[in-house]
Amino acid sequence: MMSSILLWFGLTTTSVYADTWQCPGHEPSVSFQRVESLEPLKMDRYRGYKPAWMALEGNYRSTIYNWTDMAVQDAYLADRNNYLDPIMYHERLRRLLDTHGDSLEVWQIASTHFGYPVYAILLGDSAQTNKPSIAHTFTIHGNELIGVNYGLDAIEYLLETPDVRQDLLGDFNLWFVPMVNPDGVWLSMRRAHASTYGKKNGRNTDGTCEPYAYEGIDISGNFPTRFPTEEPVELESETIALMELLDRSNTISLLSVHTGGNGWYTPDLTRDETGVLTELIDGFATSMTTELGDAEIKRLRPNSDLGEVRWFFENYHFPSFVYEYPSDIAPMDHLEREAARNHTLALIQSYWKTLQAKAFVRGVVVDQQGNEISDATLHLPQTLRKEFTWMVSETGEFALMLPNQDIVDLKVRAEGFVDAQKKVDVREGSATVRIVLQSKESKK
Repeated sequence: MMSSILLWFGLTTTSVYADTWQCPGHEPSVSFQRVESLEPLKMDRYRGYKPAWMALEGNYRSTIYNWTDMAVQDAYLADRNNYLDPIMYHERLRRLLDTHGDSLEVWQIASTHFGYPVYAILLGDSAQTNKPSIAHTFTIHGNELIGVNYGLDAIEYLLETPDVRQDLLGDFNLWFVPMVNPDGVWLSMRRAHASTYGKKNGRNTDGTCEPYAYEGIDISGNFPTRFPTEEPVELESETIALMELLDRSNTISLLSVHTGGNGWYTPDLTRDETGVLTELIDGFATSMTTELGDAEIKRLRPNSDLGEVRWFFENYHFPSFVYEYPSDIAPMDHLEREAARNHTLALIQSYWKTLQAKAFVRGVVVDQQGNEISDATLHLPQTLRKEFTWMVSETGEFALMLPNQDIVDLKVRAEGFVDAQKKVDVREGSATVRIVLQSKESKK
């Protein structure tokens, strides 16, 4: 699938940090490169105008001007309620990598129009390609400033509680992208913070060097849709990088965290005639009732502009969710931020527990000589008219999430091979299978 994705977006794989902004700008890029260490960055002192966060919040402004004073830097980063711009976020990651490099991987997956990197953090092992992954994304809208803190909270919680981390890693790789939209965050904190400023990624769309709130691309709305417009959509580097991450990491569930509301939103399920996915996806909200509280629970419309979860579900038929909390975007005082952080971390923890209660099948499809079959499809036993289809990876590997821990019949098909059906016992939660297909030629 990724070969077709990358054809939409021919970019270089170099990246530079922004020493200017927007004009003349930098060439965005998509590249997956593991980062072994990070160097400290020079603080950008650009100051915008009210209501930019730099003008609104004196502590942040003072920290910018005194960033070279390590005591000032340490004090600001130590308060987990403080909002983080891209340079501060980079420093938090740098320190995490220095202290926990044996427990996490940091990958640069893109470079933006302003030249900032987009990082994906893995708790797990990227070499375990057959292990299912759970993906978490934050701050796709750059003006939702506390989203970065949510992502870092979840990562640091797992690093600080090794028993919980090891329990989860027994089942999954865990991917986090705490700052999907660094350009939007920068605009919101330095240029002007408002309900729209910084929501988009700041791309220069009007041909001038003066930035306006209407400029840029909404990354969340940039994902391909089943309802295309007449004009083809040009995909942004941030969008392509997320699509590739979800594809190459064998992702079986996506949680995208937003702010500016109070809701738990799921993809449109009107085409689920089997009911299998409806049962699976609705079961999350049922299991997470306490943490969701009075959150609105509803389906997204088929053409929703919360495109990351819609696109993922339409292409992979795995659960994907938006959690939006709190109703405020920013500013919030420190007590409100702390309460929101604690609530969201508890919600994410409940999401993990719900995932672990599901049934999982992982395995590989091969021919009689042991060669992987890359075009095999998997099906739960329904009528041909109603069944959902899952694709194996390029190496013939797959991972499926099922609503119940039971014995299931799994159908497997591939061009040139005899259809196969295999009983899989997931009553204890998971199973690993090797499925051998017989070629139609050998059967003659």
